[in-house]
Amino acid sequence: MRVSSLRTGLILIGTGLILLGNTLGYIDWFVWGDLFKLWPALLIAIGIELIFRKSKTPALAYVSPLIILACFIYALAGDVALANGSSSKYKKEIMYAISDEQMEGIGSLDYRFDLSVGSFEFDSADSGVFLADLEYYGSKPAFDFENDDGEGEIELKYPKCRSYKSVGKNGCSSFLYLDDRKPTVLDINADVVEMALDLIDIEVTDLNIDSGVSDIMVRFGDKADYLEASFDIGVSELSVFIPENVAVRLRKDTGLASVSYKSLGLIKAGKGVYESPDYGVAPKKISLDIDAGISDIEVKYYSTRSASL
Repeated sequence: MRVSSLRTGLILIGTGLILLGNTLGYIDWFVWGDLFKLWPALLIAIGIELIFRKSKTPALAYVSPLIILACFIYALAGDVALANGSSSKYKKEIMYAISDEQMEGIGSLDYRFDLSVGSFEFDSADSGVFLADLEYYGSKPAFDFENDDGEGEIELKYPKCRSYKSVGKNGCSSFLYLDDRKPTVLDINADVVEMALDLIDIEVTDLNIDSGVSDIMVRFGDKADYLEASFDIGVSELSVFIPENVAVRLRKDTGLASVSYKSLGLIKAGKGVYESPDYGVAPKKISLDIDAGISDIEVKYYSTRSASL
């Protein structure tokens, strides 16, 4: 058997098995973060193959597929190792809050979150103000709040965990509670994350999520008459829940992604664009723009008569 065929076969089999494990729920999507970090190993493997396949020691060329196999084993072992909690003693915690006095005179809010690795839950604040309860490793998260002529600008930069191979959903767990009294713009830039955004009580007018490897759940409310939501995701699992009384416009550019949206009853309105039949006249609208790579995506309605999904 040719070494190149064996190497290519291992890549295809390994990728297929991991994707199958992702979609069936046996393997976490975070494993792709570790695999992507190992891409230089592919160059090394090809280089070894080119050097030795026609040399006096062609057997050494078989080190190439062994390197590929080792990369898959390393990534999967790291995914399992996350659960052992061995790095918990290095975990730190910090809290940031904004008071009602600081919110005085502010008519709208613009949140900008730059997140690295971890698990993040977003919900409305009971007291109406912003609160962030964060776990982290290494450098502490940077927080900034400004009142820009009546617009509140809240920025949070969550540090990269350079000291650890991976601290995905079994690593840092953080909670962010957002003001539910003002129109809100929410921009999230993330690396390898698990996020649950319960925005049912928040008047979100714009949501932008840019993420690499992620597991994201978003539940929208109907407080805003019109909401624009944009998702630019790589290898991810995305679930979007929309109130049953809100019309939907969906534009998708999803490559190899699996997209489930048939239950919404949308009709085709253009290339890659689908709309609710009453979208043009509906009093409440959500426009979804989804760009995705290898992802599993579901968009569906939920009943506003029930708090559960």
